[in-house]
Formats: sequence, C-alpha cells, structure tokens
Amino acid sequence: MFKGMLEDVMADILPVKVGGYDPFIYEFGDEEFGDSGFNGNYFFGLTWQVYRFIGNDGLLYWPYDAPEAIHKLMAYMLEDRIALFDYLETEGLLALNTDSQMAGPRSYGYVSDLPEADCHQKVTLKNLWGWAESQESECISPAMYNEFVLPYLAKLSEKFGLVYYGCCERVDDRLDLIIEAIENLRSVSVSGWSDFAKTAEMLEDKYVFSRKPTPAYISGANPDWELLEADMKKTYAAAKDCNVEILFRDVYTVNGDRARLRKWVDMTKSIFQM
Repeated sequence: MFKGMLEDVMADILPVKVGGYDPFIYEFGDEEFGDSGFNGNYFFGLTWQVYRFIGNDGLLYWPYDAPEAIHKLMAYMLEDRIALFDYLETEGLLALNTDSQMAGPRSYGYVSDLPEADCHQKVTLKNLWGWAESQESECISPAMYNEFVLPYLAKLSEKFGLVYYGCCERVDDRLDLIIEAIENLRSVSVSGWSDFAKTAEMLEDKYVFSRKPTPAYISGANPDWELLEADMKKTYAAAKDCNVEILFRDVYTVNGDRARLRKWVDMTKSIFQM
C-alpha cells in the first residue's frame, strides 16, 4: 500500500523500489542496491552489521540499557561469520591473500609465516590474513569495548593465521586489550585519530605499525604541504624503531594533479631516511 502511495506521488519522476536498501554497499549493472554482506579481504564486520540492525544510537546506548541484548547480537553475528568462513573453506572457495592482494585495508599480504600465494596446497582459513576492526564502537569506553566487542573479535580471529586490526578508528586507548586478546595479531592500523607515540610504544618491533596519513591534506585543489610534512615527521619521530608501513588511502581526488603524489613520496622518503 505504501509503495502504491509513493508511486502515485512520484513514479513519473523517480522509480519506487521495495527493499532493505543500504547505500553503504551497492552493485552496478543490475541496479540492485543494498547490503551485500561484504566479506572482502576476509573482513569480520561484526559491529559493522550490528549497527545496521539497531542503529548507531542503539549501539551506543544498549551497553548501558540492554547489555544482554548486545551480547546476544554479537554472539549471533559471530556464529554467522564462523558459518560463512567455514562454508568458504569447505567448498574450496578460499584464495590465499599472501601476495599483491590487500590483506585488510593495508598494503600487500606478503609474509613468511603463511603459505606463498602460488603454492598448490588446499587453502584453509589458517593460511590467511583476517581483518578485524570495530570503527562503530570507538565511542564506547575501552572497558565496554573489552566486554561487548573484543571477545567476539578474538574468537573469530582464532580461525585465521594472522590478523590485521583496524581501519580508520583510534586504537591507542584500547590497543593493550587488543594485543592481549588476539594472539595472532600481526599488523595494526594507525590513522590520524590515534596517538602515534603511545601506539608505537605498545607495538614496538613486534607488530607492523600500519600508518595511514590523513588524506584531506593532499586532496582537493590546494594540498597543504606543511601539514603533510608535519604528519610524516610526527610519524617518523614516534615510530622510527617500529616496523612501519605507510599507505595513503581514501584520496578521492587530487584535482588532476598526479605530480603531487610523487612529490609526497619523495618528501616522505627523505624524512624516513633522516
């Protein structure tokens, strides 16, 4: 009935479609929009999905108001992801991500502790990088994160060989908890929201300091070279004794000026060769 009412109002201007649409993920070609259950890069996506069930407000309020409900939802999503990844393994649908694939939202997956991508053995989850993160729960306290989120991420991490943690969220206020809980952690995303020095102190040379420079500084019509240089100098000062990788993500436009990318690379190399 509601669809018919909307068609009466606007069908000659806009087509009316019924579905649980989610603009976060969409597919071109067949024009079928909606949440496609993204699991690229062996993405865990637990809170990524939970906040779609209950809304971001729910994700923030329910740890206070309905803690058992949050636990039930997280357990449900954990069971769902385990079933999915086990299915992919059983059906022979896994592909090694230890080559030039992105092993999470980071750089390439080359690593000596997992099988090389051109080996011909049967691929299992233990041969792969997994990607754990929880950007949606950054706003709850580390203690609440440790109670309601981390145990489920840690349990799913056990299915994989190595784990990359994080994306754009701040991690320094809860990294000690993550290191303790995820035994096969190998690399950690360090966005501009994190305290570089504190993060480096915890990672030392035992993990990869996966630095993601702030994309706004290089984007648009006028890149800010002072901020770009300061960003990299701050990174070097904090993490010079760590295993550092640097990857520039989410640079959506350079205003046609590709030369600035080479300039940034040369600048960054000169800083890290100091």
